[in-house]
Order: sequence, then structure tokens, then C-alpha cells
Amino acid sequence: MESQRIKTLLDKYYQGETTLEEESLLKEYFSKNSPSDIDLADKYLVDFFLASKTQIPVDLNEQLDNLIENEWERETKLRFSTILKWAGSVAAVLIVALGILYYEKKDNPVVLADSYQDPQEAYEETKKVLLFISNKMNSKTASLKHLSEIDNSLKRCNELSKIDKSLNTIKDENN
Repeated sequence: MESQRIKTLLDKYYQGETTLEEESLLKEYFSKNSPSDIDLADKYLVDFFLASKTQIPVDLNEQLDNLIENEWERETKLRFSTILKWAGSVAAVLIVALGILYYEKKDNPVVLADSYQDPQEAYEETKKVLLFISNKMNSKTASLKHLSEIDNSLKRCNELSKIDKSLNTIKDENN
């Protein structure tokens, strides 16, 4: 009769419908009886689950629901921010492209045409303009001649720094 009661308790235990008193009866039964009297697999399972004593929180479903909801919200926000960044990038590229097109269309294209009918006259005018540019550049570079003097002074200072390094090396060797 007791084995029938244990089998009923085991069925209830596997269904998760036992009370704490019934579980303690199962534990007591398996600890007192030898493996020949009972199914060895059932003994190991009951011993394992009853020994672990893991308590399942009462609000486990709520905690899991909150965890899933929070994760879903985080992924949704991440997806939304990624889409927003891409949309912003595309909008910026479009604005720049439209600005360039608008600017290009607004300017009237310059048509290059010969301003002189006679090639010799054009040559003389070009020569005159280039001579003017050359004179301007020469007058401005004349004021830069003092820079060569500064460069020579810096070279002398560099030679002095080499001498100073040599003296410091000799001083360090003597110490």
C-alpha cells in the first residue's frame, strides 16, 4: 500500500502539485528505503531536486515579463536611433547635393572668346601683363632679403649648440 502511495506522490511531484509535507514524505521514504525497493532513477531525481532547495520567486512571471519588455524597449530604441542616424545622413547628403546643383545652375557660364583679332597685338598685351606681374613679385621679394641673414644667424647658433652638446658630453664623462 505504501508503494502505491509513493507512486501517487511521485506522479504529483512530477506534475509540480505536491505540498511541502508531501515532498518531505518523499525525501524521508527515499532516505530510509534501499535502492532495491524503489526505482533508482526516481530516487536520484527526488534527491537532486529536494537537495537543491532552489526557491522560485513568487513574482517570477512578473520579473520575466518586465525583463522581456525592457529588452524589447531597448532594442526598439536602438533600432529607432540607428534609423534616425541613417535618415539624417541621407538628408545631409541630399542638402549638399541640391546646394551644389543650385549653385551650378545659378552661375552663368563664362564663354571664352578671343579679345584680340590680331595675334601680334595679343602677344604684346600678354607680354606687358607678365612683365607687370614680374616687377611686382621682384619688388616684394626684395623686402625678404633680410630673411637670408636670419637664416645665416640660425646656422651659426646651430653650430654653437653642437659645441655645447660636445662640452656637456665631456663634462658627463669626467663626472
